[in-house]
Amino acid sequence: MFLLASIVAGIWTYSVSDPSFGVSSDHRKDVVAGGYTEREWLRFQLNEYDEWTESMRETNQTNVVGLHTTLFSLVAGVLCLLLSAVLTLDGSPDEFLYPTLFTTLLVLGIAAVLSVARRKG
Repeated sequence: MFLLASIVAGIWTYSVSDPSFGVSSDHRKDVVAGGYTEREWLRFQLNEYDEWTESMRETNQTNVVGLHTTLFSLVAGVLCLLLSAVLTLDGSPDEFLYPTLFTTLLVLGIAAVLSVARRKG
């Protein structure tokens, strides 16, 4: 179920994304047709950058929730799959637990270092 949830969350995250790619073709056509002077176009473009930046910030905030949901579901699904494989093969849960715990702590440590480096950079 977790793997299915990760697929659904991933598709949802992708589908709700509506990125703004900057100057639209309509704006470019207006400039070519002579609808703006160069100075007016530059002012208009600078004002539009603020709107585009805000729009992309909102899109990214929405995508963060969806991405974290997708990743959590995926990791939980893989862990459940591994645990079921260990138990099906008559293995001890300890054989599964310690490597999984070590790997999880290692990945979280790397993620923390990358997060701190990203904020400083």
